[in-house]
Amino acid sequence: MQTKEYEETPSENFGVLRMRRQVINPNSYVGGIFTSRLGMNGEQNFAYGLDGIFRLFGDDYLNVKGAQSYDKTIGNETGIFGSHRF
Repeated sequence: MQTKEYEETPSENFGVLRMRRQVINPNSYVGGIFTSRLGMNGEQNFAYGLDGIFRLFGDDYLNVKGAQSYDKTIGNETGIFGSHRF
């Protein structure tokens, strides 16, 4: 999505991509998401996440999620795993 410049707020471009796929059995999935925000003034923000739901047996499931973000104004000073959640 592209936004228009308004007063002091610059034009921005937003993007989202989500994918999900069935694996192993009919009740198990893996997926991922990627989002972006690009400002025409040079500001950038990116985020991605990976997730999985795995049916182990019966009614027992393993649910796994991870996400990380990057913002140009803040930077990623603590390394590749600095701004993440599992």
